[in-house]
Amino acid sequence: MFQAKHLNKGVALDELDTFIEELAQFDNIEVVGLMTMAPLTDDESYIKDLFQSLRIKRDEIKALNLNYAPCTELSMGMSNDFHLATEAGASFVRIGTKLVGKEE
Repeated sequence: MFQAKHLNKGVALDELDTFIEELAQFDNIEVVGLMTMAPLTDDESYIKDLFQSLRIKRDEIKALNLNYAPCTELSMGMSNDFHLATEAGASFVRIGTKLVGKEE
């Protein structure tokens, strides 16, 4: 999962190429796509840039035609920002709250 640098989980975008290359040594791993979760913010331009950056990186990896990393999918966007994720090319979004409401 790609995360912005200020967060603590996942692989930073600028480290993703190296990470993907290192996965070549594992026979049973296939990278079918990339995912991210945007931080909770009202700054839609920041979120849009984040999602577009991941799509561009996915396209770059996909263009390498690596057997172990076809990288065809993008999982990004949740109830509060799924519209930005779909505009950026998400193949999967995680919409829970919009469908079933907030947990009480």
